[in-house]
Amino acid sequence: YQRRVHGGHFLSVYFFSKASVFGVCMDHEQQFAQGLNSTLLPLATKYQDGINAINASQKALEHKIDKLTMELTQALGAATMPDVSHYLNVLTAARRRMTAVNDKLKIIRDRLLRLHSIALQKHWALTPATSPRALST
Repeated sequence: YQRRVHGGHFLSVYFFSKASVFGVCMDHEQQFAQGLNSTLLPLATKYQDGINAINASQKALEHKIDKLTMELTQALGAATMPDVSHYLNVLTAARRRMTAVNDKLKIIRDRLLRLHSIALQKHWALTPATSPRALST
């Protein structure tokens, strides 16, 4: 019987008896082989063309990647670093100012603690003898 397959080709398939397998029907085997060949050859050609196109595309992509890598390497070598010395000076000055402010705050805190202890001493010295502290001594 014949069967239509991909691409409009006909595949002839024959059923052989044991006698035909051993060479009695060589003509039918040749027809089967030709039918199979005519069916598979266009598919194989189509897939080989696709593989060739993919290989060409991959080679083009590889070339573009190599070119881009080279351009980026050249750009990196040619790039100059921006001048950041001004910003470093600003940061250094800000650090000095912060240190100065912290020193002044420490001095103010120490003075406040001293004033507080003096105020407590004066308060207890001026408090009448009925205060809890005076009774405990």
